[in-house]
Amino acid sequence: LPATSYKLLYAGRFLKLKNLHMLLEVFAEERKKHPQMALTLTLIGEGPERGNLQLITHNLQLQKFVQFKEPLGRDKILEEILPQDQPFALVSGPMLADELVEDSVGAATVACRSKNIFQKIVQLFAGTNLKLEHSFDLRGVALCGVLKNIYSIGLGILQGAGAGSNARGFYVSKAVNEMMGIVDELGGMRET
Repeated sequence: LPATSYKLLYAGRFLKLKNLHMLLEVFAEERKKHPQMALTLTLIGEGPERGNLQLITHNLQLQKFVQFKEPLGRDKILEEILPQDQPFALVSGPMLADELVEDSVGAATVACRSKNIFQKIVQLFAGTNLKLEHSFDLRGVALCGVLKNIYSIGLGILQGAGAGSNARGFYVSKAVNEMMGIVDELGGMRET
């Protein structure tokens, strides 16, 4: 985007504790300070504060510059917000910041439509302990990123309950099979 044009994006739950009303107020101030700037804000999500946020948007006379959208998958958010010719990648995997800072190994799948974009991202992380692999399956990687978090909770419960390695291994094999079915059913590639 040119320096005079900015698209801001918030994606998440509309909760009071997120202080999104402050985001709208600051956005309104910035629009007043820079009226020549093409500045827009998209709020993607749902939650109990949606009505209040829409009312604040109306009261601040921001309806032309703020849009509310229903929740989308991470892959769909990028496709919806970015210009069609804008290359992008979705990076997903076990990459806990605390561990990466301590030089522990992390791993991620980089989902993008171009091997060239993947190579640029690999260059960005050269010299780090982050191991990257490529996938063309944006939808599958987005779904797996969410599903792995759900199954990790189950694995933690099993471990906390004292389940042995055999039981945890069985759980993981069932989880992977279930994930493959879910990803396939929701439009991703089963092998992702």
